[in-house]
Amino acid sequence: VTGGSGNYEFIWNASDNSLVNVKTSTGTITVNPTSKEIIYTVVVNDLTNVGCSSNVATGTLHAVNKQKLEFNNLITPGGDGLN
Repeated sequence: VTGGSGNYEFIWNASDNSLVNVKTSTGTITVNPTSKEIIYTVVVNDLTNVGCSSNVATGTLHAVNKQKLEFNNLITPGGDGLN
């Protein structure tokens, strides 16, 4: 994530409910898939600039234990799709 204050909250969810509104302070999370295909989503909120948040980023992954998920370019402070 670039732009904004740098004080971010990442909120993660997974289609198998292994992650339900899990909050982290970084854009990386380790997952242990419970089925062959899981859809993961993340939203980023800028905690300093209240109301500044990303669109939902979605990734579909096939089961591999202990995958590291990272979604880039989530916040566009100017609303123009650019960081």
